[in-house]
Amino acid sequence: MADRYDENLILGYVEGDLAPADRTRLEKQLAENPRLRNLVADLVQDRADLRSLPAEAPPPDLMDRITQRLERDMLLEPVAEDLRYPAGGRRWRLGRVVVYSGIAAMVLLALGLVTQTLITTLGTSSPTMPQPAPPSEGAQAKRAAPIGAPPAEGQTST
Repeated sequence: MADRYDENLILGYVEGDLAPADRTRLEKQLAENPRLRNLVADLVQDRADLRSLPAEAPPPDLMDRITQRLERDMLLEPVAEDLRYPAGGRRWRLGRVVVYSGIAAMVLLALGLVTQTLITTLGTSSPTMPQPAPPSEGAQAKRAAPIGAPPAEGQTST
């Protein structure tokens, strides 16, 4: 079974940063749990070993080498589009959206004006269908005669 320990509590104990109440609580756990006691002892020993190492100064040209490497990488390697223009690219995309929205609004406005003009223009003419011209007298007589009747005066039979 894996034991779970409060890492912040253990690290605070090793560093000497614990409040007195937390320190007594952890020391009680250390007395009861040999695995926890061994873990804390190893951490204390590792910390002491690291502190005992001699401090070494970095090479004097370290910053120059890092700067040269960064400059070379910037010149030779392609830069991702997002890194090249982080804010400008977003602004450009937003600008396109605004322009396209404006064009769409103008098209809708033009369609509305054309529709309104057509409705107004067609609305001023008479709403009824135009009536055909009255027929001539001969056509009236021809229509009035029943089928099979003799032709009226002045009409020829067809």
